[in-house]
Amino acid sequence: MRRTVMLVMLLAALWSVASCSGESTTTESGPIGGGPTASSADDTTAKVSDDPLDWVPSEPVRPRDEKTRQGAIAFASYVPLVSYYALGTGNANALTKIADRSTCQVCRTVSQNVVKLTNAKAIEVRNAPLTVDGAKVTNVDGDFFTVTFDVTYPPGGYVNPKTGHIYERLDRSDRRGVANLRWVDDGWQLLDYEVKEK
Repeated sequence: MRRTVMLVMLLAALWSVASCSGESTTTESGPIGGGPTASSADDTTAKVSDDPLDWVPSEPVRPRDEKTRQGAIAFASYVPLVSYYALGTGNANALTKIADRSTCQVCRTVSQNVVKLTNAKAIEVRNAPLTVDGAKVTNVDGDFFTVTFDVTYPPGGYVNPKTGHIYERLDRSDRRGVANLRWVDDGWQLLDYEVKEK
């Protein structure tokens, strides 16, 4: 009983932090993970399963050719997929590799939430691939780019990764995202991003 109460409190806290920070309480999800805009082509053919453990995302693939305007768009579209992957697997390594943790508050929050979910024996998954659409560069200042995009988070839930038990269900959510990027050496670095309800 005590563990259930603690899990409910954790999930409420995660929901609250995610809503306040603009970070979606969902992430790239789906039976295979990632959406057709920013991940592999296999994601577009993913079939929805009734088993929540089939919803655990695969690690999205970072764009290869980033040193163009289209590369900035591809990288920004990759960001919510990596964030979702962290929450859906308990592995924030891909997110921390692309982020400037001194400026990216959402990245720190997602990393902290991964630890909290892991301690509560839970992951966040969606029942279909997350999709990122309509990405465009809205501001350029030297090596700094701002990219906006739309993200659709399918229904899902907080799930026990061993048993598939759903602790709490999550509704579909359509959101607008903004990513602030900086070109460093040979790739984009995520300075910050937010995702808010449309």
